[in-house]
Amino acid sequence: MFVQCNGKDVSQIMLTHVWSVCRLILSVYCLTVIAACATDARVDKMIFDGPRLSYPDDIQKNIRINTVNGGNEANPLWSSQITTTAFKQSLEKSLAAQRLLAADAELTLDATLLEISEPQVAFDMEVAATVLYLLVNDTTGEIVFHESIVAPYVAGIEDAMSSAGRLRVASEGAVLANIELFLDKLTELDRGVNVSDADSL
Repeated sequence: MFVQCNGKDVSQIMLTHVWSVCRLILSVYCLTVIAACATDARVDKMIFDGPRLSYPDDIQKNIRINTVNGGNEANPLWSSQITTTAFKQSLEKSLAAQRLLAADAELTLDATLLEISEPQVAFDMEVAATVLYLLVNDTTGEIVFHESIVAPYVAGIEDAMSSAGRLRVASEGAVLANIELFLDKLTELDRGVNVSDADSL
């Protein structure tokens, strides 16, 4: 005869408790493995190298990067983190590939990496990158573009066998997707005038 406790089998209660403890131990183990494998994201995986897009004439070869903030060194608490240097290089190389960058440009770009979401340990890991972009006419002070962009990316077991590897791939993919969205939004700018003449409208 089984002992009953508030209408439940004691053995069933014990089994549930043991399973909860095992799940906790497994989660701690996985986080420990991830912490041991902390690595920075790779710049070459975050550069937009697609076809050149169609931009308004007044921003082509007319953007220079002013400040880039928000990145961190690899955090020992999770497997992949975007450094400020890596993010800046990725953004710079992406803009250069699209022929938007110029040393004597009138438009200055500030980019702040606000957040890289940290997913739970899982076979499929989704990471979202949130970046605030501010594009200003340095001559007139006019704000040309000011928007926070959120871009997610999912990495699965086919991308990397380890949790640390999947998290790094997801982080890189999220930043790349974010930069691509930013470039897409630049193509939609409807100005129709030279940047230098914008304050005369």
